[in-house]
Amino acid sequence: MKSVQVGFVLFMMGVLAAGCGQSSGWTEPLATPAAEPTCSSPQTGWILRVGSVSKYPKKEISTFQPLKNYLEEALRPYGAAGCDMVVCRSVEEMAQRMQKGEVDLYIDSAWPVARVCTLCGATPILRRWKGGEAEYRGVIFVRTKSGLTEVKQLSGRVIALDDPTSTSGYLLPLGALAEAGLRLQPVKEASDPVPEDKVGYVFAGDEENVFFWVLRDKAAAGAINEKKFLEFTASYPEQFMVIRYTPFVPRHVVCQRRDMDPAAAAAVRQALLEMDQTNSGRQALANFQKTAKFDEFPDGGDAALQPIRRAIQLLDSFKIP
Repeated sequence: MKSVQVGFVLFMMGVLAAGCGQSSGWTEPLATPAAEPTCSSPQTGWILRVGSVSKYPKKEISTFQPLKNYLEEALRPYGAAGCDMVVCRSVEEMAQRMQKGEVDLYIDSAWPVARVCTLCGATPILRRWKGGEAEYRGVIFVRTKSGLTEVKQLSGRVIALDDPTSTSGYLLPLGALAEAGLRLQPVKEASDPVPEDKVGYVFAGDEENVFFWVLRDKAAAGAINEKKFLEFTASYPEQFMVIRYTPFVPRHVVCQRRDMDPAAAAAVRQALLEMDQTNSGRQALANFQKTAKFDEFPDGGDAALQPIRRAIQLLDSFKIP
């Protein structure tokens, strides 16, 4: 899946997608050993509904297929009759469907999950180690030859961002600029003039574009995922430097709807936590975008999402459109 009303204006900028529907044509589930239930069982015949936000529903359904197959089998001892996938066009729609009881779990990066939790009272319950990472952060970087060494020098210049849905390439970097006391202004093109007392920001569309816009001096600075920065700059030794790191946030977050049946919620939580302990579970995780495991938040879900909330508050106070 490579983000306002209710107090947070910035969320209305992004989290675009097209199409919303439920899954169809699922393949046979992976062979998973059925574990004996260790918690009280929910009512027989219940169906788990897992949600995601994407503008490519068919691709998203295919991405989640390994997880869906595993959960169908793992939850069978708890009386589950199946697992459905629900893909929505926006976080606002996801929040509405969770509030109506049409989605039980929502799995996404920290920013959209925090937004959904705010809108409908959902609860963050687990981390997902997507791509083998428990957490990640963004970087604001420049060309070494630019002479820029700190973010305050970006006044009067333009920074290239990933897209309006990105946690590490939009929300956290803009939050870092706001925290440094910089005034921010959206621009349509990287070549647009920017007042000397403001930093212009423009969306490049993806992380690779951000990097090459800075490489070609189309933008004075860029903001992307740190891992991608290291990957892209490996071929350009000493040509780039980081002038600001954002806080770390969970790579992906699992949240559950507020009124989910406690027995069903406990069964799902146990199934996810145990995935990395069996061969079939590890296979499903590997096929689910190289996920390493699901685990508990070291300091709780609220603490894990605090950097996201802090960035939102900063941008909201600066009235970032």
